[in-house]
Amino acid sequence: MEKEARPGNDVPGPREPQDGNEGAGARRPVELVLDPAQGMAPELAGPRVEQLVDLVRRLIRGRHERGLVVPVRLPGTAGAAMAGDGRLPAGPGPRGIQTFDDWLAREM
Repeated sequence: MEKEARPGNDVPGPREPQDGNEGAGARRPVELVLDPAQGMAPELAGPRVEQLVDLVRRLIRGRHERGLVVPVRLPGTAGAAMAGDGRLPAGPGPRGIQTFDDWLAREM
C-alpha cells in the first residue's frame, strides 16, 4: 500500500462491512467462475461486522500517520443502502477467519 499524506479522509458512512481475508475473498470468486454453474452462490463475508470509519482510522494509526477521518453519508438510494445493513450477508455462506486487526498486524 502506498502511503499518501492527506489532511483528511472522507469515508462513506455509517457503513458496516463484514471484513474478510483478502486471500479467501479473492479465491472463492475464482472458484465459482471455474466450477460448473450452480445457480446463486452463497454470500461470502468476513468473521465479523465492522464500521468502515473505524477500519480507516485503525489503518491510519497502523501506518503511524495522522489525519481526520470524517464519516460522510452519501445521498440517494445507494447512500441509504450503505447506511443500513443492506450490504451485509442475508443468509448462510462461507465466512473468513482472518479479522481486519489480524491483517493489519501482519501488514504493518
